[in-house]
This record gives sequence, structure tokens and C-alpha cells, in this order.
Amino acid sequence: MGIFSTGTLLTQYFIRYICTPSNISQSRPSSFPRCLHYVWIQNREADQPFDLTVPQYLSILSAIKFLPSDFRIFIHTNGEFAGPLWTDVSDYISVVPASRIFKLNDRPIMHIEHEADMVKLDVAYNTGGFFVDFDVYFTGYQQENFLTLLDEHECIFTPFTSRSRKFLAIGNFGCKPKSSFIRRILDEYSTNYRGYKCYAPDDPIPFLYNGCLFPYLLYRKDKEFRKSVRIETELLNIREKRSDFLNNLGKVEWKNQFNMHSGYEGREPSLSDLWSWNSSFGDLLRHIAKD
Repeated sequence: MGIFSTGTLLTQYFIRYICTPSNISQSRPSSFPRCLHYVWIQNREADQPFDLTVPQYLSILSAIKFLPSDFRIFIHTNGEFAGPLWTDVSDYISVVPASRIFKLNDRPIMHIEHEADMVKLDVAYNTGGFFVDFDVYFTGYQQENFLTLLDEHECIFTPFTSRSRKFLAIGNFGCKPKSSFIRRILDEYSTNYRGYKCYAPDDPIPFLYNGCLFPYLLYRKDKEFRKSVRIETELLNIREKRSDFLNNLGKVEWKNQFNMHSGYEGREPSLSDLWSWNSSFGDLLRHIAKD
């Protein structure tokens, strides 16, 4: 679809305009921006463009195949893609260059994920839409039910638990433009950034605080947000089921889900690997990859 200039007000206006329901031919009546956003920030200077990985490719392919045809797909990135997998999907994608962010509140950003969070939240506030990581896969099921929920709420998130603490996942959420919930998360990130410490597995809270813990605490403490923000545990995959999904066939019924947040961090598969994976994850990927 094309490449646009950096995240300027003009770019924000353009994205907001083309994703506004009144400006597109809708597959169903909707008040929710008809756009899907990926954010990919790389921390290396590439001498040449690089291709999508197979999981990235299949995530995008699932969106192309299974989201309504009036959804626009954006990738906000400081990288450049080229190669056969990218070529196969590039006509369906608008690329928006993103700048790196190295400090917040005079504290160094230690994790590339936090840079991506800030880009994601800024776009979410200014243009709205649905936001997913590249390990999220759309199923083609439960679409009408989920899109109705999006229309009815300011934001929609899914929860997860780690070390007995509740969090909201920032890798799979939707919101309307100018959301006050997103604004509060952005403000906390900008003024009280806590991820400047190196990640420690025995204490993940500093790493997760701004993007995942603070949103959950904000939701729990503010009764207005408990009305306007939907915490969805049925149609978005719950991450606690991840092990069964990745390793066992039939343990997780992904056809009951709008999408699956796989959390897959294993070896890089090839497309030929998909046909031998004896798990619910493999079953879904074959569903996406088949003609």
C-alpha cells in the first residue's frame, strides 16, 4: 500500500481518516477504527533490508485472510523489509517509519520492548485501532462477537498472571482514538519510567510495570475505567494456556477465539515445519497457511 513519512501530525491525520468507519466501505456498521497496527523496532543498523520471519509472515497473513476486508494494516518500524515473504504480503501493508526513543524522564531505556511500547501507545492514543505483536494470530472465528465488543468500549485488553500478580497484555489490545485510559498509561510512562534497570527474572516488575502492571492497577482503582475498558477473557487467548496450546493437540480450542497470542519463542520454523507440528499451535498455523 505504501510508505508514509515519520509519525507526524499529517501521518496521524491520514491514518485516522482512512480508518474512520464513515470513510470506508464497511463490512458491518462500526464506530471502531478499522485498522490493525504492528510495531517493529530493531536495535541494530542493518546494511540491507531483511525479510519477515515465518512467524511474522503468518501473523500478517492471518490478518489479511481473516480480518474484514475493510481493515487497513500498518507496520510502524525503523527497519526496512525485503525478500520473498515480505513481497507476498507487502501490497496489503502501509509502512510508517518510526523513530527510536532512547530516554524517558532522563532515564535510559534499557529494553527495545519499551521503545516499541511507547510507539504503540502514541499511535493508539492519536489514531486508535487494534494493536498486536507478531506472535498473535487471527483465527477467522468469533469476528462479529469481538467487533461488537470493540464498538461498545473505549478499550479492550486481555489479562495475564505472573508470579501471582495480575497484568494487562500490551501485545494484543484495541482502543478508540483519544482514549483517556491510554493517555494515563502514556503519562505514567513519560513521568515515572521504571524499566531503566536491567531485566531480572526473579523480579520482573520493573520490566513489566509501565506497559502491563500500571494499566491493570489503573483499571482496578478507577471505577470509570472499569465501565469503559473491557477486560476480555473469552475471545482473546488467555496466556496461561500457552503451554497446552504450543505443545498439545486439541487441548486449546482456538476456534473459540478471535485471535491467539501464542508467546512462541522457540526456534525459527520453516514453512515446511508447519505440517509436522502435532499441537493446537501447528493446527492453527496450517489453517492460516493453507490456500
